[in-house]
Amino acid sequence: PLSEVIHQKTMGNVFFVIEFIKTLESPDKKILSYSLTKRRWIWDADSIAVMSISDIVADILVKKLLCIEKTVLKSLIIASCFGSQVNILVMELLNGMKGISDIVHNLDAAVDEGLLEKAGPLFMFAHDSIQQSVYELTPMNELIQLHVDIGLMLISKGGHASRDMMEDIFASAVSHINMALPKSTGSATTVEFTLSQHIVFAKINLKAGQKAVNGKSNFSLAEVHLKAGILFLPKNSWADQYDLTLQLSDEYANVLFVQRNLDELHSHVDIILKNAKCIGDKIKAHELLISALTLKGSTPEAMDHAKTVLDSLGFPFPPSINSETVTGVVNSLSSTTVSFTPDYLRAFPLMTEKIPLQAMKIMSAVQMHVSFSSPTTFQMLACQMMQLTIKHGLCVESAEAFANFGYCLMSLTRNYDAGHRMGKLSLVILERFEATKRLPKIYFLVYGFLSVWKEPIQATIEGLQFAVNIGLVEGDYKNAIFNGVSMNRQMLIAGCQLSEIRDRLLRLCGDMMYDKSKK
Repeated sequence: PLSEVIHQKTMGNVFFVIEFIKTLESPDKKILSYSLTKRRWIWDADSIAVMSISDIVADILVKKLLCIEKTVLKSLIIASCFGSQVNILVMELLNGMKGISDIVHNLDAAVDEGLLEKAGPLFMFAHDSIQQSVYELTPMNELIQLHVDIGLMLISKGGHASRDMMEDIFASAVSHINMALPKSTGSATTVEFTLSQHIVFAKINLKAGQKAVNGKSNFSLAEVHLKAGILFLPKNSWADQYDLTLQLSDEYANVLFVQRNLDELHSHVDIILKNAKCIGDKIKAHELLISALTLKGSTPEAMDHAKTVLDSLGFPFPPSINSETVTGVVNSLSSTTVSFTPDYLRAFPLMTEKIPLQAMKIMSAVQMHVSFSSPTTFQMLACQMMQLTIKHGLCVESAEAFANFGYCLMSLTRNYDAGHRMGKLSLVILERFEATKRLPKIYFLVYGFLSVWKEPIQATIEGLQFAVNIGLVEGDYKNAIFNGVSMNRQMLIAGCQLSEIRDRLLRLCGDMMYDKSKK
């Protein structure tokens, strides 16, 4: 039947059905006509069957688009740059572009023509093929310029939009501008920009990347924006725009690490270490490189790198360590910290000197990873971090220092009361700095190892579950897994139903697979 053939050719799209039938009965084809003698419609089924659907669609759309008013077509071209749909309020901000005074009115005319559909605040193309055909009417070089013009106008007028719309408008503007970014670092953009525009676009992408991480934990989107920001940087940016270049580079390196793109991270870190002016500006890169090496299974290389950095900071690691030496240091620190209370730490001075802060960051980056391969090294690092904290003040890494020192007290001296107290103090420090990103790491130590000796094991389970959730949100997948494993172990010891343990484990696996697919 003709209806089946038409449905097959048009996929049931109403617009294409109507236009296709018009094409079939057009005088130049005469494939479909009304027979007065037979008093019914007749058609050439064989001719219809061999017609190419792409040819049909292209022919229909070209004829339709050539017949509409020029201002309507120009408005459609602008709308097509947004994809299959666009917000009406966004289009109102673009009034005046290409000399069009009322874009929304023109798009309403396109709705009457069946090219667009209107649903609430959205204009939607009636079919993806319509959007694609309209979009391809403009040469690529002119299209890229149009995207840039749209982005610039949205930025200039976006401040007049409502607060609810401003974030979406900003994100849309950045995406349009990025259409012009070069394909590789050091290459020219496809559109000529002034030096100030290069800098502004790099800053805009930096802001968008930070918002993607901090607001939505969308590391894939952050990677796109931060890479775009680096590509927009002018030549010699390490010399002429040092602070902006360093900030973009550090943020991009961090996202590469979260995304586990370790090969590109290694190359990118080399660029930072080569161009950064001082050891303080290189610390973040050193941290990420150490963590990346441990993830690759190169813990000895990571430790050697950490020792080199600590030497350059003036905090050399002891050349030889034995359990007797470590036990002596642990006992000494235990006596020093015996009077520490939560209120005491809430009022404890903060670490302000740059060099000790940088040393704490490097020790933190390597400590957990050597706990398996070299327990004695782990214990000495915990003691050194405690010594730095006591002498120079608290920093966010001090929470880790107290938790790890608590573990040392339990494992070396069997002082479970003191170890448990150190764990509780680490949570006070964590709370003082509002360090959500550090939470999975600290909770793993506190609720996985320290609290279980002094508290009902059931009381530790929810803390570990909370740490799993935070780890997934923050991109700390390694510590999310550690907390998940500890949680299931303690649920088993606590006598929880095996079905509940299974459900939590399946949920964790599902969350991990979901985050892997998002990457």
